[in-house]
Amino acid sequence: AIAKERTKQLEHLSKIMKADFLEKQIGQTAEVLIEKLDGGIGEGYSKTYVRVFVKNLPKSIQAGDIVSCKIENANAEFAIANYQK
Repeated sequence: AIAKERTKQLEHLSKIMKADFLEKQIGQTAEVLIEKLDGGIGEGYSKTYVRVFVKNLPKSIQAGDIVSCKIENANAEFAIANYQK
């Protein structure tokens, strides 16, 4: 019972810390490895393992490309960014 309660507490703390970290990424420039593309929006991960959705990608970008972007918004799970040349 004690172990289960501690596990819950650690999971909760982990979520809070992740959300705080993602919030601090807002306004930062990141390099993102694009893994998926859907209508000008790319999904991938930054060097710090942040899941990022990148908007306004040029049509020339393909899965496997690394792009520079500025993080505009974030929630507890991922960040949203705008493509930068």
